[in-house]
Amino acid sequence: MNLKTLRVCALPCLAGMPGLLTALALVLLLAGGCDSTEPEPPPWIHTPGPVAPVAFAHPAWHPGGRYIAAEHGDSLDANGDGHLDTLFGGIWLIDVQTGQKKPLVAGDLPAWAPDGKRLALVRAAQIYVVDVLDVEAARIDTSSLRPLTSEGRNFFPAWSPDGAWIAYDSDAQDPSASYEVWIMRSDGSEKTNVSGYSSRMPHWSEDGQRLVHKAYLGMGASEIAVIDTAGGEIERLTFDTNMDDHPSFSPNGEQIAFCSQPQQGLPAIWVMNRDGTRPRKVSPDTAYHFDWSPDGKHLVFLYHPGYKPNTLEIYPGSGELWVMNTDGSDLRRLTYTTIR
Repeated sequence: MNLKTLRVCALPCLAGMPGLLTALALVLLLAGGCDSTEPEPPPWIHTPGPVAPVAFAHPAWHPGGRYIAAEHGDSLDANGDGHLDTLFGGIWLIDVQTGQKKPLVAGDLPAWAPDGKRLALVRAAQIYVVDVLDVEAARIDTSSLRPLTSEGRNFFPAWSPDGAWIAYDSDAQDPSASYEVWIMRSDGSEKTNVSGYSSRMPHWSEDGQRLVHKAYLGMGASEIAVIDTAGGEIERLTFDTNMDDHPSFSPNGEQIAFCSQPQQGLPAIWVMNRDGTRPRKVSPDTAYHFDWSPDGKHLVFLYHPGYKPNTLEIYPGSGELWVMNTDGSDLRRLTYTTIR
């Protein structure tokens, strides 16, 4: 079954909502649903002609450093006749050196295994894993696509450093309540709720012992917090009224990057020490949906330069992927797809 959803985002840091291809105007996401016993190959949705591409979202840097997986939608020439005749919406592969992109697999929220040979993703609110046969050619083994979850709604998969576990957020324990952070083995077994409180978007520390995450601690806005994987005492790292989310440890574990949006302001990317000290803003406003490079020297992110709240005005480079050094220097645009 193919699922076609039209979503409208009014403000960029609705980035806290799972699986959204965020744009300044309408955002179109085509995600392939599938039967849990017989996975479908990536769908090619036929359209009468070319369509304007939609914004990138949720980039995930491949461990090899050359490629980035990200949500995106755009027209393609599927039959090689020189005419754009199909639309693929899902996860694309982008070459960091050239910015060229190739469709990879239908789904949302890509997350690479540490060996770069498997990709976790989300389809219809369930987490799947697929084997990647050739990253450069953007070739997957469609027969290997397998579901790891089946109950509740599950999002934001993140691999442990050894590739043995996947952390994620889920409402499986009580669909009428909030999401909580869970872990499971990479084959989907041994599912365990490690937080027991409203929490989302987990990411592992470099030693696999702790999970940084977005937490709702009864203060109104979301904060960044850390908990050990055994479900121990929570350590709160941010203390403000901003909406803080999408936290991620640097590859060496010494820093944590996150998205922060003031109640009356625009989102940006911040970096702090792993204990929460020395927080500093490293990106322009309207930057979000980021990931660290494998060497920890760069951040790739989604950027909407010139965005003004409550308008639909589109500026050059909006909805594209950009790259910068982790201190915010050397900002450069990676993709050029003319988001409309």
